Amino acid sequence: MNVRDNVKTINGTDQASLTYDARMPNLPYRFANSDITFNWHNLGMKGNVLTVIYDNLYMHSFPLYSEAVGSDSEFTVPTQFSHNLTFSYSIKNGRYNVSFECRNFTDEKLYDNFSLQKAGRAFYGKVRVYFGN
Repeated sequence: MNVRDNVKTINGTDQASLTYDARMPNLPYRFANSDITFNWHNLGMKGNVLTVIYDNLYMHSFPLYSEAVGSDSEFTVPTQFSHNLTFSYSIKNGRYNVSFECRNFTDEKLYDNFSLQKAGRAFYGKVRVYFGN
């Protein structure tokens, strides 16, 4: 994304905007994500499915404040690359489900758009029972 400030003047006056045509601050402009999913059908018994999901997110560093007015390099959100892994086992055609997830399993330092550090590695578990027909 290449979001830029397109306002030439300040509040309808003739004064030129200092940030005209500068990249908008506090917006990531280079990022990517991907995921890979594997499904093993009839694993253990007919109707059971094991699903393994790996996903990741890359985000290039970006400034918190406008670079056009002299933002210092210490006021940036750093480059980050997170990795997640999920195992899910569905039993009896989805009637019972057990999931285990590890977010940020490489324990990278991750930040939000305000350069506040997010929690590190985290583990989640979930059990679901479907009570329908």
